[in-house]
Amino acid sequence: MEKLKCEKCKKHLRESMELQYSKEICVPFCSKKCANEYYCKEFRNVTLDIKNTRAASMLYMIRDGKLYHSNLEDDWCCKCRKEQLIFSRYATIESKEYEIFKCNGCGHEELVEIV
Repeated sequence: MEKLKCEKCKKHLRESMELQYSKEICVPFCSKKCANEYYCKEFRNVTLDIKNTRAASMLYMIRDGKLYHSNLEDDWCCKCRKEQLIFSRYATIESKEYEIFKCNGCGHEELVEIV
């Protein structure tokens, strides 16, 4: 029989510990702290830079101090279908606000209304 160890800190697991078990990845941990640290590392969690949300994901934006998901449905260029659209800028056209994404390949600009 094999003694089980915490997946994060490698301590032998004991009954007296705050044992945790991940059903998703089927591994044990000695504490919630070890489990959370392991998940953050494995799933590449990082602190989101609020001033530069586009660096984390092209589909996040800050408006009115709140984080929103963009209305962009498909981030592949609808013209060339070879390149992804990259956020370019915000614009107001006829009193409506838009996010403008630009294709790196063909230069096509996609307007996405902010609702």
